[in-house]
Amino acid sequence: MTDESSPRGRSGARLVHLPVHRDPRGGLSFAQHPEQIPFVPQRHFLLFGLEGGVPRGAHAHRALEQFVICVHGSCRVELESGRGRDEVHLADAWTALHVPPMVWTTITPTSADVVVSVLASAPYDAADYIRDYDEFVRLVRGG
Repeated sequence: MTDESSPRGRSGARLVHLPVHRDPRGGLSFAQHPEQIPFVPQRHFLLFGLEGGVPRGAHAHRALEQFVICVHGSCRVELESGRGRDEVHLADAWTALHVPPMVWTTITPTSADVVVSVLASAPYDAADYIRDYDEFVRLVRGG
């Protein structure tokens, strides 16, 4: 997987290392549009209280982009686009993952206390979700 100064990974997703400022009071990290977040967020949601090892997501979006940050604990993110696969381990609040549309994404907690923050490029729209993996494969193959 790549960072923001490199080409996108095989799946089309990319890691974005967020600025960090530290002083005796602690640390502060941030992301803003367009420097780190490549879209204007229209929705925010949190994943928390997750069962260890039980995957979340396991779907793709037709048009929606996501900006994923593991703000506490750690998780594994599996990504597939039809052009390739990537696996990313997120374990700090200053590394984000930009997931473009048409990438099958599965997030699996690797710690009991994981909290994942997701910014989305559009409000919730059930029609944007592709929840059937075989349908996703047909779509990315042009069928």
